Amino acid sequence: MATWNQAFSRAYKVATYLLGRPPLPMKATVLLVPEGSTYHEVVTQSGADAVPLTFAFYYPSADGVTYELTSERFSALIDAVSITVYEYQHVLVSTNTIEPVGADATDRSINDESRSQCWQHSTVLALTSGSHTSLSWDASAARAALFAESASQSISPETGDQLPAAAPTERSTKRRYSDAVLWARQLELKNLLIYLGERGIRQPKVQSNDPAAMNAVLSFCRAITQRPRDLTTGTYPPAEVEYVPFFPASLERPK
Repeated sequence: MATWNQAFSRAYKVATYLLGRPPLPMKATVLLVPEGSTYHEVVTQSGADAVPLTFAFYYPSADGVTYELTSERFSALIDAVSITVYEYQHVLVSTNTIEPVGADATDRSINDESRSQCWQHSTVLALTSGSHTSLSWDASAARAALFAESASQSISPETGDQLPAAAPTERSTKRRYSDAVLWARQLELKNLLIYLGERGIRQPKVQSNDPAAMNAVLSFCRAITQRPRDLTTGTYPPAEVEYVPFFPASLERPK
């Protein structure tokens, strides 16, 4: 089982790979809150040398050493580190380290959210590489989000394609913004599956001991980071995704 320092070191390697260069330094403070308890703290941070981020996560009791507790702690570690990276990607967009794309604030928010989800998934694969776990995407939930979105936008819920529509009203724009996370989830899944299909992967599930599939996921996330496109207006061309392996052909547990 990886330590916290090992996990964040691995996450740094993922961020460097996705960006194609070393990222902005980050000073992350992770507060582990015992499950079943409540916690409240107001944090004010600033810094010139590193991006300060503070998060609190529920964490299983430190008492006892059983297989179940060890698994729960490792799962909590993965959640905490991958969510930190998810939020860090948003910081990189807000500082223009990653180019924001989209015709308006709503579209830019959706594209930003799609990429953050991709960064989180890439980090999960990096932290679990060499194990017998898997990462799967809930296609039905993403499709349900698209149906909800189609109620206020002229989008085909079957294909996700844009349909002829009248100019959006203020109400429909606000609703689309409020649904940005769900909408982004659908767009990430749709575009990722198209690329995975091009590489012969036909299901929304990747095993953490399958380096070819894992590298395909990270290559897609790398492409939408370094060469971003507005996913709200069309699919990301699979031909523009350069397959660049992050994981070796023979996997070991992350160090």
